[in-house]
Amino acid sequence: QKIKLKSINKINIIGNSITKDKVIRSRLNFESGDYLNNFYIDKAKENLKRLPYINSVEIKQLEIDNMNTDINIDILENNKTGDISLAGFFSSDSGAGVTFAINDSNILGTGNQLRLNMNISEEYIQFDTSYSKISLKNPYLKNTFSISNIENDLSGSYGFKVKEQSLGYSSSFKYNDETNVSAGISFKASEGHSPKANLNFVNDNIGTFQDFILSFSINSNTTNDLYYPTN
Repeated sequence: QKIKLKSINKINIIGNSITKDKVIRSRLNFESGDYLNNFYIDKAKENLKRLPYINSVEIKQLEIDNMNTDINIDILENNKTGDISLAGFFSSDSGAGVTFAINDSNILGTGNQLRLNMNISEEYIQFDTSYSKISLKNPYLKNTFSISNIENDLSGSYGFKVKEQSLGYSSSFKYNDETNVSAGISFKASEGHSPKANLNFVNDNIGTFQDFILSFSINSNTTNDLYYPTN
């Protein structure tokens, strides 16, 4: 049976008050001028529904004439994609402290993710942040940049203090629906100082150390649902 091919005339995105149009369009595997293909449309709907800042999506075809069709993408956004937390705590080990965190999976409507954590107590100061950016040219590619700084006072337990700073970069690629490949490199500089005793296990940790860390991983997930798998 011969099927008469139709072309996509316009792609209209409706309902996105926060997420930018170019972010939604970058997740589509078709564009204006392409031949209409229902498989690609179903796949685009599935991909959009997986995004943490989209609750639901409907894609409708509006026939203009025998040769052209408009595509309407109606999106219901998740308006609360970020959170800020502030808390105090007390521990018999590290004493009193405060923790502060920020997490946003759609910062400024870009589809990028920002995470920041800060912990301060009598024994340590910890700060780490990461920023994950999705490529607009290839939505299956994600780049992550990270910075951390940790200062621990281990005088009471190990007899010295340590300061550690790190920079990192990683890239992950969605090979298919089940497989994700990632690789990264990070640099960590640490310094042990202020020894309380002249002991071998203390002195081994005193000084400045630099480490380069290379990582590579392949993750395969064959479950049938991202959040509530039944198979």
